[in-house]
Amino acid sequence: MGWKFSEYIAASRAISSEPLHYLLPGDFGEKNYIEFTSEDKLINGIIDLIRNKEKMISIMHNNYIYYNNYVRPDNLVLNSILEVFKYI
Repeated sequence: MGWKFSEYIAASRAISSEPLHYLLPGDFGEKNYIEFTSEDKLINGIIDLIRNKEKMISIMHNNYIYYNNYVRPDNLVLNSILEVFKYI
């Protein structure tokens, strides 16, 4: 996924992804994307989002909040500085 993942978060998209193998800052989790491990789970997850607009909007809203708190450049730098100061 790499950069595309952060672009989708920045655009407040409902995301479907293979399991993440890296740690993201903040409270990123199941509320921010739908995980799939097979083609069937991918297709069923997308169908679920299409049928359940509230779920789609909820994921999009959670990604909007996550972007503004953790990924937006000014907050990304601020959070990094604050993290460093924890160890000083």
